[in-house]
Amino acid sequence: DCHVHLDSDRAGMEGQLASVTDSVAITAYEAAWNARKTLNAGFTTVRNVGNSDGVTLALRDTIAKGWATGPRILDAGSGISTTSGHMDPTLGFREELHPALEAHATTCDGADDCRRAVRKQISRGVDLIKIATTGGVNSRIGLGLGAQMLDDEVKSIVETAHSYGKKVAVHAHGADGIAIALRAGADSIEHGTLLDDAALKLLLSTGAYYVPTLSTINGYMERIAANPDAYAPEVRKKLTGASGSPAKRCAKRFRPGSRSHSAPMPVFPNMAAMPMNSNSW
Repeated sequence: DCHVHLDSDRAGMEGQLASVTDSVAITAYEAAWNARKTLNAGFTTVRNVGNSDGVTLALRDTIAKGWATGPRILDAGSGISTTSGHMDPTLGFREELHPALEAHATTCDGADDCRRAVRKQISRGVDLIKIATTGGVNSRIGLGLGAQMLDDEVKSIVETAHSYGKKVAVHAHGADGIAIALRAGADSIEHGTLLDDAALKLLLSTGAYYVPTLSTINGYMERIAANPDAYAPEVRKKLTGASGSPAKRCAKRFRPGSRSHSAPMPVFPNMAAMPMNSNSW
């Protein structure tokens, strides 16, 4: 499975509360539990694209040593985004809490700072780099799903990661953010919810992989059915706008007559085996 977040399968308001109340130890046990569920579902290798506190990096090594049961993990460490970007952990919290929340964050602003952020993750022993070029549905800020990282920032990230032999996975919903990532040489596009004709053409020309995460929407709908207030209003608004896009974009991706055989196949994550935390989509 090429898109998992093993450290939590809680999202929305529940996930936000857990992020400031659960200890690192609790999060580590939850990640181990999710890893076992994923293996039992038949997945023997997963790409964990973002976590906090180094929990899944440690789990990766623990499983490799035979001390825990789970799939082989390729881990991206902490995802990189700009300040107020999708993976900024301070979003939705009072300002006086920000210093504690930023302790393990990897935000960057400007090309040089983004290069530093990549090297920080490399020093932690990551297998790949994960970045966010656009807003996210679950970002607790009402700024939409468009580009939130500039060309020079993305280019510096990709160049630095590739210089260390690491691939770059890019969270991107809006077509503008998808294009920025592909022009910079990104290796995969995660979600691609608002992929348009121009971005699709660029995707096919670059050879980058497309990971559409189609089953993610199922988790959202299940949570909302159980609790209509599971997500903050700004999240619900974005969710409504994005929920109808995934199946359509994938059908378009493989429309009759397209040269889909010449491009990488997308990978479909299994929601039952793929915990999605509150920062993932």
